[in-house]
Amino acid sequence: MQPISKTEDGDGLLLRFYEWTGNAGEAEIAEPEGSTAARIANLMEEATDPELSVHSGRVKVSYRPFEIVSRRFNYPSSQAHAE
Repeated sequence: MQPISKTEDGDGLLLRFYEWTGNAGEAEIAEPEGSTAARIANLMEEATDPELSVHSGRVKVSYRPFEIVSRRFNYPSSQAHAE
């Protein structure tokens, strides 16, 4: 599993991690510079929930025991740059 990768559509970064200790918790992730939104994503990189709150450039991420956590950070699309 790659912890950080470019999304298949090319408009974002995907961050994945696996909780392996059997404990629920919360992590705080620094939002990558230039991103326009943070979303929860499924294993197919599709956003599954509303946009996550970003405070002071950080996103809080709750996780359950043994969960694979995927967060997608979107960037302006390449089409937006062409206009």
